[in-house]
Amino acid sequence: ISKDGKLVIKLNYQRESHKAIFNPDNGEPSTIFDVKYQGTITQPIKNPTKQGYVFAGWEGYSGSIMGTADITYKAKWDPDRETIYTVKHIRQDLSGNFIENGSLVETETKIGTTDAQTEAEIKNYPGFTPETVTQTRILPDGTAEVKIKYSRNNYTVNWVVDGYNYKTEQVKYEDTIIVPSANPTKEGYVFASWSGYGAGATMGISEQNFTANWNPATNTKYTARHLREDLGGNYTIVELENKTGITEKIVPEVVMA
Repeated sequence: ISKDGKLVIKLNYQRESHKAIFNPDNGEPSTIFDVKYQGTITQPIKNPTKQGYVFAGWEGYSGSIMGTADITYKAKWDPDRETIYTVKHIRQDLSGNFIENGSLVETETKIGTTDAQTEAEIKNYPGFTPETVTQTRILPDGTAEVKIKYSRNNYTVNWVVDGYNYKTEQVKYEDTIIVPSANPTKEGYVFASWSGYGAGATMGISEQNFTANWNPATNTKYTARHLREDLGGNYTIVELENKTGITEKIVPEVVMA
């Protein structure tokens, strides 16, 4: 220390630096800047991305000034309103199974908001009835899937004989309609066919009626009664003759020799 009091001691104070940490919250590493005390914190030039979400800024950041300690900003994310999901419409096959591929499956790609519920809607398939629809969460990666099952309907088939039901059965939509194993019978007639039925016919979407057709029997029995006049002028002498013919046909005149 000089006696004239002119000694000057210079002390330099280095400005501290602290870390500004930008956490993208998307599984990627944080971006870290060293910023001096009271210096302006600048956000990353490139915004982060996250599947299924839209970047909405950094929590707490607004052109901040660095303080006396490290500071962390976390990315804010809004759900993407255009996230895809899939709806599968699965119709039951004739064996009662719901196979998830093939001609009985229709697939739709829909758009919704990440983390919201799907809005799958049933379709109208003639011959099928939809089961209960269970919605699900829309996943950010677009893999959410809703499966809607459609049960195959049964419809009534009536086999009608002279106004009454000879046989009634339930047949699945599009299944082959099979005629009764035993043909009906009717005295004096021979069963011919079922009206309206063709070989290989399949079930439609409404009740079906098939009516028995008949042909007259060609060996229907009838009796010819021959009456001869007696000496008193009465026809008391009877002789019976058993014959066969065609049902409903006029019997030809029969004269005994």
